[in-house]
Amino acid sequence: MTNRASKYDKKTPREHVLTRPDTYIGDIELSTEEMDIYDNNENKIISKEIKYVPGLFKIFDEIIVNARDASENDSTCDTIKIDYNKEENYISVYNNGQSGIPVEEHPEHKTLVPSMIFGELLTSSNYNDKEERTTGGRNGYGSKLTNIFSTQFDVEIGDHNNGKKFKQTWNDNMSTIGKPKVTKYSKNTSYVQVKFYPDLKKFGIDSLDNDHYNLFYRRAIDLAGTSSGKIKVYFNGKKIDCNNFKKYISYYYSKETVYYEETDRWKVGCIYIPDSNNKVVSFVNGISTYKGGTHCNYVIDNTIKNLINNFIKKKNKDIKLSPTIVKENIVFFINSVIINPAFSSQSKHTLTTKVNKFGSKYEPSNVLMKKLAKCGIVEQVIKLAMFKENSQLKKSDGKKQVRLRGIVKLEDANKAGSKDSKKCTLILTESNKKETREITASEEVYKDIMENTFNMNYQDTARKIELEDKKGLFGKFDFTKDVGEETAEKTYLETLSDLKDKFPDTPIEDLRIEAKDQLERAAEAAKSVKAGALSVADAAKLFGLGTTGLGLLIKLTDEQQDVGLERDMTQGNVLTNLLDASPNKGADAPTPWPSISNAPPKPPCNDLPAASDPKNCINAGEASLNLLLGSLGS
Repeated sequence: MTNRASKYDKKTPREHVLTRPDTYIGDIELSTEEMDIYDNNENKIISKEIKYVPGLFKIFDEIIVNARDASENDSTCDTIKIDYNKEENYISVYNNGQSGIPVEEHPEHKTLVPSMIFGELLTSSNYNDKEERTTGGRNGYGSKLTNIFSTQFDVEIGDHNNGKKFKQTWNDNMSTIGKPKVTKYSKNTSYVQVKFYPDLKKFGIDSLDNDHYNLFYRRAIDLAGTSSGKIKVYFNGKKIDCNNFKKYISYYYSKETVYYEETDRWKVGCIYIPDSNNKVVSFVNGISTYKGGTHCNYVIDNTIKNLINNFIKKKNKDIKLSPTIVKENIVFFINSVIINPAFSSQSKHTLTTKVNKFGSKYEPSNVLMKKLAKCGIVEQVIKLAMFKENSQLKKSDGKKQVRLRGIVKLEDANKAGSKDSKKCTLILTESNKKETREITASEEVYKDIMENTFNMNYQDTARKIELEDKKGLFGKFDFTKDVGEETAEKTYLETLSDLKDKFPDTPIEDLRIEAKDQLERAAEAAKSVKAGALSVADAAKLFGLGTTGLGLLIKLTDEQQDVGLERDMTQGNVLTNLLDASPNKGADAPTPWPSISNAPPKPPCNDLPAASDPKNCINAGEASLNLLLGSLGS
């Protein structure tokens, strides 16, 4: 008989960290995520999709936060050096300061202080909650987590006050403890240097790569921008040109106007950027709280409330608007100093401290608010609010209303179904990309597309089409899985060549994205045809395939049929990438894709009847498609 008690186990603190790493440092698997990173070519911080390991980022952060805490607690600390060695796969962090870690025996625990704080879990100087602390440390894990997830962890300390130098090494995830070495030290500057070799196998990677380099570099810029101006921060020997928070903001937005103010414990920057999607960059005591928290809500709510009550409603006292409308047009940068901060987890991405425990208050000044109100946001918000209000009016003009339901993120156009429906704009988007392209069409065209061209609702179609990644009707699909690597590469090069001929002035990187996108959509369309859910013609329409994509679809399905599409159908992707593919390159940048608004539309089929003239329409559904394609230009 099995002893039921044997199923219970007991772990040491170190073993528990290794067994349940997500509790302490987050995910230890390679993840793909959009993150703010440093772009060396542009010398700025950009948002980009990268592959990184959150846990690896965390153990790096634990060490640099310690260095930041030293700089805040010691007025003589003026230098922090970070080295990221991709060749030998180690990271080193150095900080100076006269009142650093003492090289002496702890009076109670009878062990050297450096050995205790770097090699024994749950040791910290931050346990006294009656003491007002503005450091990042809290739970006594910190650098020990870095030690546990390293194959080698070296600590070197120069203690000017005691005239001693300390060295000690831990190996094999802190399981092997080297003997500490204490020698004489005669220099007049104290310092602490931590050098660690991350256990890359535990993080599922072979080496320190460029994505982690760019992410860690950005974190070094964070450190420089959020610390006091006296701190010089170096990354791989290069001094970071940033000594205050306003300068830090310029790494994100160098040309935009920053509305900025600061107090002893609050530094806040606001930038008016329409449709900025509630972007917030925030810090608490030098810690990057990229998931926000109570400090962000506090600052943003106060600012938005002030703007609405004192400026927007003075322009239009009857306006009804949600604070969200205002928030979506402002980018916030918040650098706060919080007393004894508490976070949602050891990862410290989200502050949970209650507002009344912050230790200080923040109210946006009248000077800041007046400047912000004059930037154009007041007029923009009023306009958006009025549009939203109009869209809620009763939509009744006696005509049949066509509604498409069940599509994620589908929203009615303003005034859709009303007497002004002809002024509506149909927005067709692909996947969840940021880029959208507009196609102006009457409501009659809209009806025809929905009722005749597709001839089924999206929910039914989505169920029939088995997309592998389950991201939805327009989700991504790996083209190579269906055709093989060699064929995929050949087809890609052919597609890219066609696009280069068609759009010679377009940057090659944009063309590569477009070529890959065409292959993926053709593969998706082929799956629906093979499953019997759609004909080749309907699949081509549904997935917005141009001439190139249509040819790929036919190859993939082995269908040699007349699909009935126009011979002069627009080249390439007809739904996306048709406007300026490089909107950030300035107003004078050339437009690489055909302009929708300027292209003369082809004559529509009058009143969109059933097909009567094959020269103009194949059927009522395709008439609408042809009208849309005509508006894009040939």
